[in-house]
Amino acid sequence: MVISKSTFNILSYGSLTIVALFIVLIYTHIAPQETFLYLLIISIFLLVGRIFLRIYYIKQNKNNYGG
Repeated sequence: MVISKSTFNILSYGSLTIVALFIVLIYTHIAPQETFLYLLIISIFLLVGRIFLRIYYIKQNKNNYGG
């Protein structure tokens, strides 16, 4: 699977936006307290997924451009 720079940026910044939204929902108590744990788990999953995506993208570019 080949990831372009624009796709990588959309996924990367999109996941950060979702995590920021979840933090705001938790901090302002807009979301019910019962959902706090679920929002935190989803946020951690998104951040870990973003790390793996970055590693994959760096390896892909290294292989393509011989860096």
